[in-house]
Amino acid sequence: MRKPALLATVSTICMTTLATSVLILASGSAVAATFTIIDVSGATGTFPLSMNAGGSVTGYYNVSGTDHGFLRTADGTIVTFDPPGSTYTYPASINASGSIAGVYEDDVGAHGFVRSADGTITSFDGATGDTAATSINNQGSIVGSEYNYGGSTGFVRAPDGTMTPFEVPHAKHTDPTGINAEGAIAGVYDERRAFVRATDGTIKKFSPFSGRSAAATGINDRGSVTGYYVDANGIAHGFVRASGGKITSFDPSGSQDTYVAGINRKGTITGEYLDGETHGFVRHSTGKITSFDVPKAIDTEPLAINDSGAVTGIYTDSIGTHGFIRTP
Repeated sequence: MRKPALLATVSTICMTTLATSVLILASGSAVAATFTIIDVSGATGTFPLSMNAGGSVTGYYNVSGTDHGFLRTADGTIVTFDPPGSTYTYPASINASGSIAGVYEDDVGAHGFVRSADGTITSFDGATGDTAATSINNQGSIVGSEYNYGGSTGFVRAPDGTMTPFEVPHAKHTDPTGINAEGAIAGVYDERRAFVRATDGTIKKFSPFSGRSAAATGINDRGSVTGYYVDANGIAHGFVRASGGKITSFDPSGSQDTYVAGINRKGTITGEYLDGETHGFVRHSTGKITSFDVPKAIDTEPLAINDSGAVTGIYTDSIGTHGFIRTP
């Protein structure tokens, strides 16, 4: 299988930034938040997917039907990148040092990649098929999936490049979605159930409140896992599972469906909910939920939260799809 070169060509391009302060009502009180809008110049859509504690954001943007990677540093500078030969680049996760993990496609198939803070891109593949990285922790360990024979296998890639595959017992699909600083992993198996894998390799399956399906979308350094489940009536609800196994369900007021994107070290959770429109929310570790909308947005979809409580994601308005950062 052909491998791309280790060093990507990067270019710094212009960005349109709009910062505006708005008041958001939560539980009857006014809460101030600042929104910074991210648009990659010339893109038909900008999609931030992950943000580190320092405020750097990564994601992808679309030009003429092709997706490319970008990094927005805390000072607002945007750098674009693609692994050589890439026809599709999807940066999924960024850690504290600025290393980015994700997946790209070329004329051979899909490959995992890690981009270091100096811009060097290293691609990697599992042993059995297409490879996609989904999360990187602050130590540089990466998790993701290898796809083969109609199924998928999870993997952990150590900082030295060693890849260790693993599977949820008796599952056809094992798809990790997050890894914390200790190396504990959360994810989805068989496309409809959640799991958590301890640092010793022990795997615990769980299904919140006997839901019809469930997805674990994030795990923090305390071992708390968050995600959403679908009940017998087809309604989606958020959940948080403490490291000891206790599961708490939650929904923003008025929600008809709740989808959770991620959790930070303090236990603050973000995601979106639907009530005929799509809104963002932040759930604090106390259980208090604050809903929000990007100004002038038709819909607001948070996709990640950092340890400072800043949220990044996408919103749609009459012009198109844009990225945003919400700073509390």
